Amino acid sequence: MYWEHQEHCAIRKGNMKAVKKLEETQWKLFDLKNDRTEKIDIAVKHPQLVAELDQAWNEWAKRCFVLPKKSK
Repeated sequence: MYWEHQEHCAIRKGNMKAVKKLEETQWKLFDLKNDRTEKIDIAVKHPQLVAELDQAWNEWAKRCFVLPKKSK
């Protein structure tokens, strides 16, 4: 599941959810099974998963024309 809303990005895979602001490079990662209120960022513990989710989100955003247009 992918989404972008008011310049915030998110992707969910199973119980894991990654979120960030569109202009930021660092994702926060949450295990929704054990942290339903998204208080404990576990991105540092799972860098491979974060990289995988980042790539997947960017591919989806490009394919679905989610990314903002560049100024000319």
